Amino acid sequence: MTELLVRSIGHLVTNASRIPGDLGVMTHAAVAIRGGVVVWVGRDDEVPADLRDLPAFDVGGRAVLPG
Repeated sequence: MTELLVRSIGHLVTNASRIPGDLGVMTHAAVAIRGGVVVWVGRDDEVPADLRDLPAFDVGGRAVLPG
């Protein structure tokens, strides 16, 4: 299964907004994936220690739209 830490995300689009139908946007973000499932999303400088060993992919400040 896929294991990956996507780092250096400039803008991460999420559905975390509290307004129905509105999208949330995080800046300076990272996403951790284990077993093909997103297990963590947050600020790139706050990646939990137990996820830092995942193979990393640096997106160089680009926008990410999970799908």
